Amino acid sequence: MNTFKKLIIIALILFIGYLILRMVLNSEKSEPFTYEIFAAIIGFTITALTTWSLLGKQTENELNKEVRIRFLTLKTTIYQELIRQLEDIVRKEKITHEDIIELRLLSQRMIFIAGENVLVAFNKFVIRFVRLAKNEKISEKDLDDLLDEMSMVSVEIRNDILDNKAKQDMDVQSFEKLILKTNELMDFSDN
Repeated sequence: MNTFKKLIIIALILFIGYLILRMVLNSEKSEPFTYEIFAAIIGFTITALTTWSLLGKQTENELNKEVRIRFLTLKTTIYQELIRQLEDIVRKEKITHEDIIELRLLSQRMIFIAGENVLVAFNKFVIRFVRLAKNEKISEKDLDDLLDEMSMVSVEIRNDILDNKAKQDMDVQSFEKLILKTNELMDFSDN
């Protein structure tokens, strides 16, 4: 039941209670005990309606929280699977047609859970990946660039999971530089 209907019901009950109390108070034959009984009934009714309203709101909030938790769990699971499969594909020396199909299937799964920034970063990764797939052999430089793109996908996944649109402990550019710097440190082609 929506809030407006609840408020109308509460207002109607309070109005009827007020009319009954008015009728009892205006009656010349009523005893003081009658006033107390009607006051207790009205107090009980107000308390019951307030409790009913608050419990309904609390239940609604709990259900919304449960839905958000389940969606976050689904999102995290799909993202973890994505990272695992990307790792498997990147580790291969030769990229096959099956790898490209696997990426397409992954992108289909991501469409219904991923944020816009994750999809943009993933598309950049796929563009670079497809270019490399046309080569016979992947150079160390190409592999490093591909891993940099994969890192950017990871950054966007992190932001999406943590919902960092509102508050970030580190701005996006600093975080991206940190990830790219980490990749440079692990770059064995320069040695």
